[in-house]
Amino acid sequence: MSLTNTHSKCVSRGILFALALLSVGGCRSETTEDAQSGRTVERRASKGPVSLTVRAEDDELRVAEKLKLTVDVQAEKEVRVTLPEIGTTIGGFRVVRCTDAPDVPKDDGRLWRRTLELQSRTSGKRTIPPQAVVFEDRRDPAKPVHGEVKTEPIEINVVSVLEGRADPRKFRDIKGAVELQPEPSYTWVYVAAGGAGAAVMLAGAAVILVRRKRNRALTAESWALRQLDKLAKSKLTQPGRARQFYYRLSDIVREYLERRFALRASRETTEEFLADVQIRPFLSEDHKGFLRSFLAAADLAKYACYQPGEEEILSALDTARTFVISSALRAEENAKAKKPSRRRRRAKKETVAA
Repeated sequence: MSLTNTHSKCVSRGILFALALLSVGGCRSETTEDAQSGRTVERRASKGPVSLTVRAEDDELRVAEKLKLTVDVQAEKEVRVTLPEIGTTIGGFRVVRCTDAPDVPKDDGRLWRRTLELQSRTSGKRTIPPQAVVFEDRRDPAKPVHGEVKTEPIEINVVSVLEGRADPRKFRDIKGAVELQPEPSYTWVYVAAGGAGAAVMLAGAAVILVRRKRNRALTAESWALRQLDKLAKSKLTQPGRARQFYYRLSDIVREYLERRFALRASRETTEEFLADVQIRPFLSEDHKGFLRSFLAAADLAKYACYQPGEEEILSALDTARTFVISSALRAEENAKAKKPSRRRRRAKKETVAA
């Protein structure tokens, strides 16, 4: 009897021990999965008194989704830091927005922060190249030290928006018939909503027609000059709003060209627009040169975090006015030159009649 009890106790203890091992094993795998679920990617580098951190908020995103990239630079006092220049693209991504925050004191030093919003319109592997920061250590004025800190690249996977959806070639099994209960009729609700929607659409169409008639009454150059005067009186000419100012200024110039010369200026990129302008005979070489320099300056302010001064902003407005007036006069002169005079038309009729 004692042997049987001893045997049963051993079996019970073995079962309990096995259950304990299984429970411990399950906790470990769950903890590992949770630890690997983080998708933020960081690259750190330091040299002397400067430390650099580049952080991507996600290592995988869908096409057209925005990726936030943060560049933090921390340096000791009396150390000057220069952030790298940013163009319109970086590592296969398009730079949607670039913001540089003013440096702030932190831990007996200073902190610089740059925030980027990136976007890719195609899927595939993308590599954000190493980010480099140049610094100048002036803690010893007699012996200033120059150096550079560079991080490792960051791999980002851009997936198509179609991934993860159901395969349309695979059909589900057909289930049995299901009896549906008759739903209450809401016809009167639909009729009322349709009537209200039609009234709103008619009112909107009337407003659009009135605005179009007013715009047609103005010539393209008169419209552009009015818009430039409004821009000059707006708050966009104040310091710190150069990016919004150049967005509006370039839109006015593009729409003027579209109204005056039937160009697709507002729907083309800078490269496509400049290539289209080069083959157009109605603009002089001076006008084409203005457009190249003007659009380059606008792209710097819109995409490269360039902050022009007040004088440069006012000069851009005056140059745009001069371009509108001179190009309109040239177009009128060309039209008059191509139109035959009354005496020529009469002579041509007499020749035909003879």
